[in-house]
Amino acid sequence: MKNYLKTFTSLAVALVMIVSLIPYIPARAAAPEIDFSDYVVDSHPRLYVTSFDGLKEKFLSDPLTEGWYNQLISEATVISDGAVVAYDLEKLNSTTHLRRVIPSQDVLARFYCLTLATACEDSRALADRLWLEIEAAINLPNWHPGHWLETAEMIHSIALAYDWCYKFWTPEQRQQMENAIVNLGLNHAKREYAGNRRWYKWVYGMDGTETGSNWTVVCNAGVLIGSLAIYEKQPELCNTMINNAVRSMKAGLNAYSANGAFRENLNYWGYATRNLIMATDAFESAIGGNFNALPPIEAPFHYDFTKAPGISVTPDFPIYANGPAGVFNYGDGSGGSISSSPAFMWIGDRFNSPHYTKYHLDNIARKGHSGINLPLDLLWYQSGQMDKDLPEDKLFEENFASMRSSWDNESALWIALKGGINGKGHNHYDLGTFALDYGGVRFARQLGAIGYDWEGNRTQFYKGRTEGQNTIVVNPDETAGQNTAGTSEFTHFYSGNTSAYAILDMTGAYDKAVKTVGENSVTVDTTVTSARRGIKMYSDKNRIVIQDEVKMNAPSELYWFMHTLAKITLYNNNKSAVLTSGGKTLYFNLVSNCDAQFEVMTAAPLPTSPSPEDQPDSSGTKLAIHATGVTDTTIAVEVVASQGTEPVYSGYIVPLGILSV
Repeated sequence: MKNYLKTFTSLAVALVMIVSLIPYIPARAAAPEIDFSDYVVDSHPRLYVTSFDGLKEKFLSDPLTEGWYNQLISEATVISDGAVVAYDLEKLNSTTHLRRVIPSQDVLARFYCLTLATACEDSRALADRLWLEIEAAINLPNWHPGHWLETAEMIHSIALAYDWCYKFWTPEQRQQMENAIVNLGLNHAKREYAGNRRWYKWVYGMDGTETGSNWTVVCNAGVLIGSLAIYEKQPELCNTMINNAVRSMKAGLNAYSANGAFRENLNYWGYATRNLIMATDAFESAIGGNFNALPPIEAPFHYDFTKAPGISVTPDFPIYANGPAGVFNYGDGSGGSISSSPAFMWIGDRFNSPHYTKYHLDNIARKGHSGINLPLDLLWYQSGQMDKDLPEDKLFEENFASMRSSWDNESALWIALKGGINGKGHNHYDLGTFALDYGGVRFARQLGAIGYDWEGNRTQFYKGRTEGQNTIVVNPDETAGQNTAGTSEFTHFYSGNTSAYAILDMTGAYDKAVKTVGENSVTVDTTVTSARRGIKMYSDKNRIVIQDEVKMNAPSELYWFMHTLAKITLYNNNKSAVLTSGGKTLYFNLVSNCDAQFEVMTAAPLPTSPSPEDQPDSSGTKLAIHATGVTDTTIAVEVVASQGTEPVYSGYIVPLGILSV
């Protein structure tokens, strides 16, 4: 016992000594709270609009928006004739269910449609049907604060219906909605802002230095809109919530780069940016339409969130992530058609950039719009003309480089190369992956999102691993294929009328690997000492070369992968390949300083890889190159768009060092 007490005392003394060495850092003083009571307008509606008088007539005065408005009424009718949203109370009452339980995105879209239709039509019948949706939502036991996106979107939904249809509600109905916004929403937000967070950290620091994600934007947008809607009923609470939302939103704004890129992929850009503009527009109208009238706020914060760096040009991010065949859906991105957002029109109007509006209108003409985008398109509509010629090529230093042969030619050639870092939210281990389109057909594809139904370590799943991307794998084993905290850097980029190129240093993705030793993860050196990938579009932008230069300090095994749905035919002793899809043909030719050739493989794990029985589908094939015993190798793949006849290949390698001169 004495020995135990002696040991315990020694440990306690040592702990005190260690603590005494830690410098005292005083807590950051809370910023003085700004009083919005003199600025929030005292009537309803106040979110986005301050009156619905004449809005229907405005929509009907333009042939384009007349069609949209008729579609809105049609969709509202379908909703009204259908069932009220059903909620899973068993899952909602579970404390362990950490994914979406409430279909809050669908609820929000439904509320925007019904609420705008009700207000514009001045329809008691639609208001009564809307109340059934409201009643179902506000009588839930909770809005799933364990997954705060749902809570935020439910606050947003009820706040919108409360504000836009205020005239239709009885005092008792208003009171019920106010209570729900406070008790199921804002009181939970108050705890989140105070630091009592649950499983997801969406608030981040309140000093404006941290970087958030789509969560930060969406959750703060819901809190802000809810607080503005019922401000006069709970002024003290709502005032505090608005102050907190403005400060916390800065972390979400930090997720945008100065060039408009977003730290996550295009899907999450769309989700975040739509909510960012909704929050900005609703906030501005609710305080009388003039942010400049508010008391000054210290840097780096903004009332007008669009004053943050990069927001005025952020539509460039999806514009260049869209190829002729659709989205560059790296990471957990969804594939499919070209993407844009109603935010294009709001930003285009705000910053005198009508080409953004034109791009979005053209996209609506191609594929239409529905859901939440339809009412927002009506609210934010501006006519737009292409006021400038967009460059064909663009580099987003922390995300990707994009090149194309033309904006207008249906047979355009397009390629995008991903850089950045591993380990970000919704990313895969995919540095150096690329997408390739020709003639409106996707030839080099991404496998897309792993999905939320597959929990656990995504290094186990083919879709997330490096072998499931369009990049290289060196000495494959059970590890992810790239350093899970790996980095890459674009070292060169050039855009011209007849050629363009980008060079990506991927050494930081391959020179280390994270291995599991017992119960611990350790970082170890690999054989890779240098890895660079260059992509050049040349010959009047009708040809592409994808070139890898990799150096290893010991003989190594190397794979090169390109996933595709095209039919692959090998020829020329497997040094060349022809790919056909959708009536289009691309030719591939391999030039290398090692003994390598093309082969066709299934999109499946290598024998050395983990292969969980239950994992996301990754069907299809891949064009592959396999080399063994290599130490200093260059692999160049020439891609030629040819109209049905075999091209003449250049057949030689230009070192990346010369290419970049």
